[in-house]
Amino acid sequence: MHGVQAMRRYVERLACPIQGGSGIRAHFYPHQIQNVQRILSATRVRHLIADEVGMGKTIQALMVANAMRLQRGHLRVRVIVGRSELQSQWSEEVCRSHLVIWDKSEAVFGENWFEVVTESSIESYVDTFDAKAFDLLIIDEPQSLKVETLRFIAEHSEEFASLLLL
Repeated sequence: MHGVQAMRRYVERLACPIQGGSGIRAHFYPHQIQNVQRILSATRVRHLIADEVGMGKTIQALMVANAMRLQRGHLRVRVIVGRSELQSQWSEEVCRSHLVIWDKSEAVFGENWFEVVTESSIESYVDTFDAKAFDLLIIDEPQSLKVETLRFIAEHSEEFASLLLL
């Protein structure tokens, strides 16, 4: 009987992709839910989330990541940020949302599905942006990245399975 209930819940998650997105601990605004629904309903996740500062772009990206993780059973996320302050903000937001995070300096909770990388820590574009190393690439504040980094991302963007720009 338990297997049937688990299968029913799994099918419900697939039928309503936003359901997984609502699994993070945060207060959602209507525009966030609409954006996440639009992203998750697309054939391929390749979106720009643009909004005013403080309107929840990070929350929307976390909702998408959580929903994709629940749909697929696993998900490897790599977030690229231009400034170290953003790395701290991502770490805090992920922990506050009850998601598990890992960055190159230390493993937290023993799981490494979510990695936040600062541009200054990138030693090799080829290794950092290896499309086989992650399922979802999130670029936060691309306007703060170096031109060379943006050029590399643009030239290789088709290789990335899923891409979000914030």
